[in-house]
Amino acid sequence: MAFMTKKASTRWETTNETSDSKVTSLRGGSIIAADLRIKGDLESNGQIEILGEVEGDIRAGRLTVGEKAQIKGSIFAQTLRLCGNLVGQIRADTVELSSTASVTGDILHKSLAVEAGGSIEGSVRRLREQKETREVEEVTTVTALQQQG
Repeated sequence: MAFMTKKASTRWETTNETSDSKVTSLRGGSIIAADLRIKGDLESNGQIEILGEVEGDIRAGRLTVGEKAQIKGSIFAQTLRLCGNLVGQIRADTVELSSTASVTGDILHKSLAVEAGGSIEGSVRRLREQKETREVEEVTTVTALQQQG
């Protein structure tokens, strides 16, 4: 059953309620339906919502992976909400793993939240801010130059 509601920002939001999950889609985003299988890479500066299966890398501004979704490939996103299954690497600023999420692969993040029951089989590393990385590189370069001189 689908419901349409108007948000204060005058965007329309569609909410689909099913017995196992609640999925919210904003206009302008792309949805990979539950009965759709894709072999190939996906790329969007906006939002992608995956309910089906994807075999390939995914690049998105905001990515939501549904509870029954299956992904084999790497994910690159600003924000990721994972409720389904991923075999591959995650590189995202913000990563949220629900209680039904399963990740087999490494996670590189700036912010990570894992609900009780979420599963990770791989390494987890926090990404440094770019400014901090540049400062570390500059200090290393200055130190190396001082040692040579």
